[in-house]
Amino acid sequence: MKLPVTETIKDIFGKDLIAESGAPVTLATVIQNALLGVLKSDENMDGASKLALHTLAVRTLNPDADYVMEEVTLIKSRVGMTYGPAIVGPAFALIEGR
Repeated sequence: MKLPVTETIKDIFGKDLIAESGAPVTLATVIQNALLGVLKSDENMDGASKLALHTLAVRTLNPDADYVMEEVTLIKSRVGMTYGPAIVGPAFALIEGR
């Protein structure tokens, strides 16, 4: 499955969300932050699991990358734990092709 990682995250009015840098926030950025950030639940995560998160985050740099369902599920889980509804809603919509 391909993910539209270059698509921008929209607010509830359909306008691009803009990062502090002034650039539009893309799905890739949201996924990378969710995968590379440290969550409270990561406290006892082993190195191999952390490497897997990093490897998956790096793959989002390639807009043609394919993801298996387990990876998509992990991405959605991490995005859901990292962000609030204003990001989760549009990110899930892009991931699910809505």
